[in-house]
Amino acid sequence: MSLTLIATTIKKYYSAFCIGVPAVPKEKNNQDNESVGEMHSPRLPSFFLIGAMKAGTTALDAYLSQHPQIYMCPVKDGRFFWTDGENAPRFSDPFADQFRNGGILGFENYRSLFVVARSDQILGESTALYLSSPFAGQRIKERVPNAKIIILLRQPATRSYAHYLQAVRNGMEHLDFVSALEAESWRIESGWGPTYHYIKRSFYVPQVNEYIKLFGADNIAFFLQEDLHRQPERTIHAICEFIGAAKPDHLDFSVRHNVTRSPRYRRLSWLINRPDNLAIKALRDHLPAGIRKTLGAWNRNLLLADPPALERKLYDSLTDLFSQDILALEQIIHRDLKHWLVKSNAR
Repeated sequence: MSLTLIATTIKKYYSAFCIGVPAVPKEKNNQDNESVGEMHSPRLPSFFLIGAMKAGTTALDAYLSQHPQIYMCPVKDGRFFWTDGENAPRFSDPFADQFRNGGILGFENYRSLFVVARSDQILGESTALYLSSPFAGQRIKERVPNAKIIILLRQPATRSYAHYLQAVRNGMEHLDFVSALEAESWRIESGWGPTYHYIKRSFYVPQVNEYIKLFGADNIAFFLQEDLHRQPERTIHAICEFIGAAKPDHLDFSVRHNVTRSPRYRRLSWLINRPDNLAIKALRDHLPAGIRKTLGAWNRNLLLADPPALERKLYDSLTDLFSQDILALEQIIHRDLKHWLVKSNAR
């Protein structure tokens, strides 16, 4: 990556958190016309795991789901507070419709996801897109004013690359990584959605500050991906204390969740996995669950492989790009992040 591109990217993303996302005015009322009392229903989640994407949210969601005192929303990344409402953003990328239609629409539909929870359970929701949304936080605040917010963060260069690899795996990205980074500026300016905001979503400070303004620092807990990886039990105990749940007796940390993979045969994977492939979607919808599970395992084992490592020079260039944001983030979350700044030849 050239220094010119890095400089351009800094100007494009670090100074303008909300570039490329249509402004959303405050909703006068919700589409189902609930009363104020219903809007603040205790059967809504009391805590939200909001990102960052590819920082361990799927694993954390799975671990918390094992806790008998916690009920996690059964739809992971349902993104209700992003996609719902007539004023929700409209993007122009090739998969914009799939992005919107894949979210939970309608307040009653959202609330119905929690009706089976026991009265003594703490309700939670996990959507990694909320952190980067310029208005999801405000919408959460309107519904759940005293919500607890949990944020997982990852070294930004590796997060950006993992984000890109997931887009490739899902059939939504055809460019190589460098080309995708070079295209990010005009894609955002052209109204492409957050699937393609590889760099923008790795500048954490503007995103984190929005939530601190809304909920206050005392209602936000920050953790690093490496915390969850190296000390999962200790991390879960800290989260339980934060949300008011008892420490669990035993949780299973042995299963790896949402592991980043790369297509062996990129064109074939693109045809099978791209979300607008209606023939594949129809086939999946009509196949028995057992067959779908078998085909899913076949897809993962035969068509996907461990991804190539991020090229060292590119890692170093990206780390330089994010360095000021990392240093500022240290002061906000009160964590030493110097290891995020270490260059590849010293790792």
